Amino acid sequence: MKKRLVLLLLSSPLYAGTMNTYGQLMSVTMSSNTAAATGSISVPQCVHGGQYNGTGTTISISPTNGNTLIVGFDISGQNSANFTSLKDNNNNSFTQDNSGWIVPTTSNSHSFFHLSNVSGVTGVVTAFNTNTIYSVVICEVSGLAASPVDVMDNTGSYQTAVTAWTTPSVTTNHAVDIVFGTVGNTQGNAFSTSAPWTLGATDDEAGSFDGAMVYQIVASATGYQPAGSCASSYVSGVTASYKATP
Repeated sequence: MKKRLVLLLLSSPLYAGTMNTYGQLMSVTMSSNTAAATGSISVPQCVHGGQYNGTGTTISISPTNGNTLIVGFDISGQNSANFTSLKDNNNNSFTQDNSGWIVPTTSNSHSFFHLSNVSGVTGVVTAFNTNTIYSVVICEVSGLAASPVDVMDNTGSYQTAVTAWTTPSVTTNHAVDIVFGTVGNTQGNAFSTSAPWTLGATDDEAGSFDGAMVYQIVASATGYQPAGSCASSYVSGVTASYKATP
């Protein structure tokens, strides 16, 4: 009596096999259903500017066409009503990413802005309707999605007489993000930070108001809290995250 061996292959997205003409299994390969993180983010440059009692200025920056500009905007006191506009030299308006100007515990005013897919930019133009003290940090970022906003902190933080400051923690939704913290103090004390955070820039306006922005490029979706140091100051700030191209 002849015996026939029958092979039964279960259909599964995790396995793929090849068989010869006699129905014999020749090879099996296994794949994973887990999606790998995609996208790559880098920060070619950051610049800073601002004014002590001014109504606007142009901050020079020449990013690579197609990249994104992220702005951390800090205004001394509760004077956001003085703000008129933020545009590039081609009259393209930046998008305000927070729900509005964030004023933690009636301190300073903060907000993030972005401009995607830049072209022919040589400067960023601020405008106010009356004399205002403010600080701006602009970072050029490559590898961000066309609609880059991931998570916005719309509460902010205010800390009194601190030398080690933080802004609120945010939990990212994407494996590849860049997280920013923007801060200000009215003591005129320069900001610094340490790894894993990078100081984009710190800006001093006549020793009266200092603003700064720090960032970290991250590779997992979890919580991140910007942090740094300065001489004893009253520090306020907000946090934001932006996602990589999928």
